[in-house]
Amino acid sequence: MKITDISQVTPISCISPFVIVDCIHESIKDGIGNRYEIFLLNRDNEIFAHFESNKCISVTALDERCKNLFFLTDDNEKKLYRIEEDNSVKLLNVYEDIEVGMEDDYFAVKRNGLWGFINQNGEEVIEPQYEKYVYFKDGFAEVFKNHKRGIINKQNIPVVPIKYWYCDNFEGGYAVMKNDNHKTEVYNQKGEVVYTSAKYADVFNMGNGCILVENRKTGDFEIKKLKS
Repeated sequence: MKITDISQVTPISCISPFVIVDCIHESIKDGIGNRYEIFLLNRDNEIFAHFESNKCISVTALDERCKNLFFLTDDNEKKLYRIEEDNSVKLLNVYEDIEVGMEDDYFAVKRNGLWGFINQNGEEVIEPQYEKYVYFKDGFAEVFKNHKRGIINKQNIPVVPIKYWYCDNFEGGYAVMKNDNHKTEVYNQKGEVVYTSAKYADVFNMGNGCILVENRKTGDFEIKKLKS
């Protein structure tokens, strides 16, 4: 196949596991204006996918470590595709947004204004339901729902209830949370509260199994060892 009017070529690199050939065909005789085409080539320079539109389109690989997922941006939609073993492509889902870059084996996706997660195979493992999120790390992610914060695991089970106005993800096995009563509660990764502070007292996670706690009366800080 001869490809003409090439506007951009993205070669095989650490960013993409395949070649993206981006073409714009101008001055179409039927009067509909520009036509946009994208060809995807494998490492043997064989075309395994072809997209065409009268609107501007683009293709993006999700992550260099995930060789089989990409999305097509078309009219503000992101269409998620998976490259199958026979080099065919399968449309998996359509999202408002897809975050590029793998986070603890997951990718964040947005639908109807809410965030959820897919795995490396493009499967929706956590249905979009959160107003905001903070990336997965060591199996846990901070999420926002009904303007409250909490922490979920990769099975979407709240390890820390989604009821706090302040949240820090686990560091050294512990997470520091603040509730509406201005009390601080410290959780372990089992979902257990291992420390509760006095009202307004500052608590800092040292990341080594200890916390730094302020004594409001004296202004001094003391180190407390947390129970596992």
